[in-house]
Amino acid sequence: MALLGILGYVEPVLLVGVALLFFGEALAPGQLATYIPIFDAKY
Repeated sequence: MALLGILGYVEPVLLVGVALLFFGEALAPGQLATYIPIFDAKY
């Protein structure tokens, strides 16, 4: 159960990291402005 709880916090960062590193996605400044408050609230 603890692993699932930890993954709940780590998953958003992993998904963005995989999208950026492996799939070549790019974050525009407007998108980055949206992700910063989400990550701030999450962590």
